[in-house]
Amino acid sequence: MKQNYFLKFISLIRLCLTGMASIAKILLSSSTTKVLHAIIEVIYSYIQFAKVDGKIDQDLLIIK
Repeated sequence: MKQNYFLKFISLIRLCLTGMASIAKILLSSSTTKVLHAIIEVIYSYIQFAKVDGKIDQDLLIIK
């Protein structure tokens, strides 16, 4: 069980870093394609964060 929490913590850090990198991409790019790609990256990273044992945990999703 502790390993699961550790993996969640690592996923949360990864989610935050992905979000910051995506914000930087949006601010530095004028291309619509790059902006959409950055938004999709954040959504994908968020879904990966909410996964527990290969299934999406409904309690971790803010959007229900």
